[in-house]
Amino acid sequence: PLPLSHKSSLAWMGFSAEGTPFYMDSSGIVRMCNRRFGMSWVQVANTKSHTKGKSDNYWIVSVHENPQQLRCIPCKGARFPPVLPRPAVGILPFQVPLCQMNTEKSQYEEVFHRTQLLSSHLQFWNTIGYEYDTSIASELAKPSQEALMKLFALSARSDREFRALEVCEMMSEPHTLQLAIKYACRLKYMQLAERISEVVQRKSAEQAEEVEEEEEEVVHRVQRVHNHQNHVQEDEEMEEEDVEVDQENAETNSAGGPLLNLKAKSKNEVLSQSYGSSGRSNPFKVLTPQKPEPTKGTQVFDGMSKKKQTSPGQVMLKNTRPVKAVKRTPQSQGKITSVKSTNEEDKQEESQRKSKSAFDLWFEETKSQLMEELPEADEESLVQTAAERFRKIPKEERQIWIQKSKEGDNKKRKREEEEIPTRKVNPKLAGFAFSKD
Repeated sequence: PLPLSHKSSLAWMGFSAEGTPFYMDSSGIVRMCNRRFGMSWVQVANTKSHTKGKSDNYWIVSVHENPQQLRCIPCKGARFPPVLPRPAVGILPFQVPLCQMNTEKSQYEEVFHRTQLLSSHLQFWNTIGYEYDTSIASELAKPSQEALMKLFALSARSDREFRALEVCEMMSEPHTLQLAIKYACRLKYMQLAERISEVVQRKSAEQAEEVEEEEEEVVHRVQRVHNHQNHVQEDEEMEEEDVEVDQENAETNSAGGPLLNLKAKSKNEVLSQSYGSSGRSNPFKVLTPQKPEPTKGTQVFDGMSKKKQTSPGQVMLKNTRPVKAVKRTPQSQGKITSVKSTNEEDKQEESQRKSKSAFDLWFEETKSQLMEELPEADEESLVQTAAERFRKIPKEERQIWIQKSKEGDNKKRKREEEEIPTRKVNPKLAGFAFSKD
């Protein structure tokens, strides 16, 4: 709820040119929102003090904090302005209600308090993120600094050193503090001048600490950005690796081995086997030596394991004749070593063929342009600026670079598949292989 005057209603409400809320009630009191003091409402003007009659009013057209103007239309005997003839716009000043406004001290205090209130929108702009010229802030602070200097002189002349020191605490600019020290020396208040110099030293130390804190915050932000960029690159690499693994799994699933193409037995074969096992045996049938059944499925490897259990010096063939162990010649040993060397070379080539990420491809293309823009930058700073710009690229363009990196990986994989030689089939095991047809 809005704080209204006694027996009054809301007459006007709006925003100033700088974005601060204002409103006026029917008794003519104008209030503004003070963001510094918990979003409270403070009286800044009284339009009834400028009217001639009791039934006269003012209608607000616009409010400006810089310059301090309250533009209104005078309404004689009415609350709303007439349409014809076209009304004239008048300018009313702001005035904060304080006690003993007839004294010089209260007038200086009112100027200081009013300028502080009407310049608070600059701090609000800073919090939102709007930028403004620093000269505007210095111009708005001039009346308040002049009022403080006059209050200091007034308190010093009246032998109120404690009050003068309090006024110096409110001074924000070092130039005004130096003027206060000079004025105190003229009046031969040496102790007051020494205390003011201590205040100047303390404020300068506080400002230096604030500057150091701001620099540390900037360094922490740069480190956070750098770490975030590294995490983004790692995430992209992990995504690419996951895509590659999925593609490899799909290829292995599509390619079926010879042992997976076994045909299921038909129903007639199953019935015949069951009938033969359950029927009566023929006593007059001549028993003949049964031939070993051909191995099927995984039984092939069972037979191979049995054959491997023989001694390494002899190789058992069908006629079960012992064969002498063949000695390895130096030529065969050279072949083995050559195979090992080729395997090591392949591993080295695979380690060298690392997949390039989308950021690497984009950085290779724009590296010359960045070096022209930043000729004095180091490699680390160049990579940081490149990472920041790569983050600002729209998603569509970034997806194009990711696709290019994937295409490069697919091309390398195809080349490796073409370079892989076909394996020689052992003639002994060729008879046990199943055809895909």
